[in-house]
Amino acid sequence: LNILKEMEFPDHYNYTKKDINNILNEANNLNCEIITTEKDYQRIYNFNESKIKIMKVELKIVDSEKLIQLLTWMKYISYLIQFFFVITSFMIFKIIGPGLSSKLSGKIFELIGPFFRSKTIIHSNIKRAIADVDSKNLENITKLMWNNYGRLFAEYMFIKDFRDGKLSNKIQINGQEILDKIKKSNKQVIFISGHFSNFELMAMCLEKAGIKLSAIYRPLNNIFLN
Repeated sequence: LNILKEMEFPDHYNYTKKDINNILNEANNLNCEIITTEKDYQRIYNFNESKIKIMKVELKIVDSEKLIQLLTWMKYISYLIQFFFVITSFMIFKIIGPGLSSKLSGKIFELIGPFFRSKTIIHSNIKRAIADVDSKNLENITKLMWNNYGRLFAEYMFIKDFRDGKLSNKIQINGQEILDKIKKSNKQVIFISGHFSNFELMAMCLEKAGIKLSAIYRPLNNIFLN
């Protein structure tokens, strides 16, 4: 192929009619063909542009079994590194205690969190919930989100202490009368919660309140941590 010009768009980009017209105009000026992949054609299918041609692409892996074996080993090595990182962190948290651990881990996650998750995706999700959020609050919510995840990570080390009542002064239950009413009525209910604060404590508190609870749990991908 003799490529005359490149027009770059982000991955998974949703093309507009204006984008398509710009591409058509450039192709007309350069007297060239427009070629796209089958995947991207699905994004411009609604514009019904017959001038855009489709190039079918097929990937064939040579010695696929060897590749799968390599990827599997790489995955397990990655899981093992994660395991040692988590265990080391938990040992440190155990030494310095729940209060300081929670604060420290929250600040660390604020710094390293953005390297592990796309800011674009995070901001997009926040805007779905708060459409008119300004840029300053958007950044602040993102920062608080990472802080919350960091605190949750550290507090995993002390879940047993929460259950045994050693950290009961850290938990405040609003609406205890509602839980009492549910228990007395003996009717089935569905509890719905968001990922706010330490959301792992909700099920524990319900069980301690004497409510028979069933929860859906998906095992962790990391077999060493699970």
